[in-house]
Amino acid sequence: MTRSKKDIAYDYLRQRIIACELKPGDYLDEQEVAQALGISRTPVREAVNRLAEEKLLQLMPRKGVIVSQLSVKDAFDMLEARLMIEPEMLRKAFPNLDRTSVVKYRDYVVAKIESDDTTEEVSQDFDFELHMYFAERTGNSCLVDIMKMLMTQNQRVRSVMASIRAERVRDACREHLVILNAILDGDVDAAVEAMRAHQRSALEDFQQHYRSRQAFFM
Repeated sequence: MTRSKKDIAYDYLRQRIIACELKPGDYLDEQEVAQALGISRTPVREAVNRLAEEKLLQLMPRKGVIVSQLSVKDAFDMLEARLMIEPEMLRKAFPNLDRTSVVKYRDYVVAKIESDDTTEEVSQDFDFELHMYFAERTGNSCLVDIMKMLMTQNQRVRSVMASIRAERVRDACREHLVILNAILDGDVDAAVEAMRAHQRSALEDFQQHYRSRQAFFM
């Protein structure tokens, strides 16, 4: 299936923002993006509007487009929201989880742990894919939309922190494995509690270490 020029521009800009190649507060030159992609400015503008709706870009009247700032409070709010939402979201999704998919996710995590690989690719983000899989399996479109917004902001925070927190990447892999094993065991309560522990760990880690990346936050 051929991707539209708008989608190409959207993916290109989203990846650069999340990876902090475009840093919070940077101005975006739409014409430069269009030239880099070999397309007209119209699909770039459409992509910019979509990214503004997702709060990754900010449209400034008479000033242009800037990459949205990362607020420490917004990061805490996002992590707190995930702690409140995701355990019960997983409980709702539990009857609809596909064992083949869960085994595939578990095998990926096991391989990651055994190789001690702490790299994270924005374009192939396992964490985003896994948590969105749980959201989609609830069958609740509002939850899916909420989770996409939260996970998009989470990607930015993780990208900022990952270069100094390889241990957190390892910990997250182990926490994912506990969740997935509980699902495969058919133990919904254990899976929910493992998800709660996973979200609490992420929040506590950010509380302890965000100051080392203070320059990226408002």
